[in-house]
Amino acid sequence: MTTMKQPRHALPAEASWGALYAGLQDIREAWRFARYLWIRGLLALFRRLPVGFGVILGRGLGKVGFWVLTRYRNRTIENLGASFPDADARGVRRLASGCMMELGASFAYAARLTRMRREAIADGPVVRGRRNLGAALEGESGCVVVSGHLGCWELLPAYLASIGLDVSLVAERLAGRLEDDLLRAERRKLGVGEVGGGVARLKKAVRELNSGSVVVCPYDQDAGLTGYFVPFFGRRAFVPSLPLRLALLSGSPILPAYASKEGGRHVLTFEPPIELRSEEDLPALARECVSRLEGWIRERPEQWPWMHRRWRRVRESGGPDGRE
Repeated sequence: MTTMKQPRHALPAEASWGALYAGLQDIREAWRFARYLWIRGLLALFRRLPVGFGVILGRGLGKVGFWVLTRYRNRTIENLGASFPDADARGVRRLASGCMMELGASFAYAARLTRMRREAIADGPVVRGRRNLGAALEGESGCVVVSGHLGCWELLPAYLASIGLDVSLVAERLAGRLEDDLLRAERRKLGVGEVGGGVARLKKAVRELNSGSVVVCPYDQDAGLTGYFVPFFGRRAFVPSLPLRLALLSGSPILPAYASKEGGRHVLTFEPPIELRSEEDLPALARECVSRLEGWIRERPEQWPWMHRRWRRVRESGGPDGRE
């Protein structure tokens, strides 16, 4: 149980608030533990089901989640409505429901990755732009893959590891420690390491890039302390400078890439690599990467997690609604 030491001269109201806050923290931790058990149970279930049935069940659970998880449903509808202002309310709700169903299907497929042989992971998806991947790895250094949480996004680093590359993923820590530990353990089973915060870890990432490794950086979340505000679906959104600085410090090219699903098949697309020449190029390149990301999402909006608080820092710049 959470405890909070009260100041010596705390007023009764202050002591009551401290006890209430501690109680709320206990409820939050209990909810996180229950969520962790639920995720573990789903992982175990999906690994034992035939892949087709698991995906169908995942979509069904996503549909249930659309009605039960009201906070995420409302945020999804709000973000979609702001990003597609010409869409009618019924179309936005239909797209929001499809988004959560696709999220459930992607989770079901990702759960099976650790049970698959490397050869099966390498041969499973349709891969477009193999030459672009090869071109990005031609030099002495590795490459920085700039991606997003599209489709079954865990498949992208898993695929790169399955073809024999040394792969690390830039990932923010989850609020729930048990969930975070579980996710990192799943990635390690696939041969995917992680790049965390701190100067020492960033220097390690640069050394790995210099030795030919690949660092995968999701570029579609509001994360990090330093970065840029760029246009994203008509509103200003914050993007971290870390992926671009890793490329600059290591001399590695940037490789835009993403996962998607087309006609029931998983597809990995690698676009032509981008060379980063100087510090002055960083803001323009950030806009370019986000512009490409927006294009990918516009082609398949139901495959992106719109429940993320993507524009939470918009009010720090621009107008009151964060628009350009």
